[in-house]
Amino acid sequence: IHLREADCMENFDILIVDDDPINLEIIRARLKGVGYTFDTASNGAEALEKIAVHHFDVVLTDLMMPEVDGMDLLAAVKKQRPQTEVIIMTAYATVDNAVQALLNGAVDYLQKPINLEELYIKLNKLMLVKSLTRSTDELQTAMDVTERSASETIKNLEDMVIGVQRRCAQAIDTLLDERTDITERIARAVEVLKEAR
Repeated sequence: IHLREADCMENFDILIVDDDPINLEIIRARLKGVGYTFDTASNGAEALEKIAVHHFDVVLTDLMMPEVDGMDLLAAVKKQRPQTEVIIMTAYATVDNAVQALLNGAVDYLQKPINLEELYIKLNKLMLVKSLTRSTDELQTAMDVTERSASETIKNLEDMVIGVQRRCAQAIDTLLDERTDITERIARAVEVLKEAR
């Protein structure tokens, strides 16, 4: 997997949460080795502090942790940062746990020991989806700006045409006013038309 080639990696932030220092170090070292941007937390409470002040694209969290476990963290992330994806890791995988995690909003569920190639694939997929979403949002914003600009231009042109039509009507009325000498009428009509430019 050549994740280094992905231009969007530097804009993709990951938070790794695990109270097992060995597992935390293994994942940290491997993600660093392929160029991901990430932070770590050694428990759920520390993770909550970091999530409160920084937006992460993905939270990769252990399920079984003291005080604030993976499910608690998942619920807090989805409440505070709905756009952040959560992947649950656990050595105690059960169908019930997996189903509950997915129902609560987790995007995926990994069994420990983590298959790092599988993790890379999942992270790469999420990264590409996030990148496409951002690109779509940027394109929509650009289209909205263009549409507003075009609407303003059309409105300005319509106003200009109305102004020209009004001046032309005034010039015709001036030319038809027989109470004034024809030479003066022509001169006044020319002045009226000059103002329409």
